[in-house]
Amino acid sequence: MIKKTLPLKYNSSAVIIFELILLVISLVFYPFIKIALVPSSTHALWISSLAGISLGIFLFLSTYVFMYIGKSFRREIYEHHFGYIHKKSITVITLLPILIAVSEELFFRGLLVSIVGPLVSLLLFTIVHVAKFTDKKITFISMFSYGLLFYLANYFTGFLLTSIFAHYAFTLLRIVYFPIYIKTHPKQFKF
Repeated sequence: MIKKTLPLKYNSSAVIIFELILLVISLVFYPFIKIALVPSSTHALWISSLAGISLGIFLFLSTYVFMYIGKSFRREIYEHHFGYIHKKSITVITLLPILIAVSEELFFRGLLVSIVGPLVSLLLFTIVHVAKFTDKKITFISMFSYGLLFYLANYFTGFLLTSIFAHYAFTLLRIVYFPIYIKTHPKQFKF
């Protein structure tokens, strides 16, 4: 049985507000984004979408590598996803990953890459995500890796849609699967 007494670091209302702010900023400054959002051909659209989903699944699976590197990171994954265990809301499961993927990719890989370049954008993406975790070293490495792969997906396909699909698949799998994994593997999450 999983204890319900751990402090929850995840606040869905704060995440939604933050993501909406990123989305509004990105839409206001959309003319400055230099990379195309979607491909013009149906064939390229399918390839971009499948590449993004495949990358998202790969990134989700790579989380297990980072999770087993350090016990503190595993605990933080547990605390971060514990709140999802009891949430059955269709909004959390479907709309939140869409909002996160679209807003962060438009802002970090679209707007910021166009204005300040990929390295600064990647560092800002990493810092924003590392701020909520205490295991800074492993979190920095994992978030830097994820952000770099999201950027490379855009760079090689030429479309933001690829990283949007990757980010969506990654976030959706974490929201849906980690709570199930936590419930079915309680021994790995005894601290």
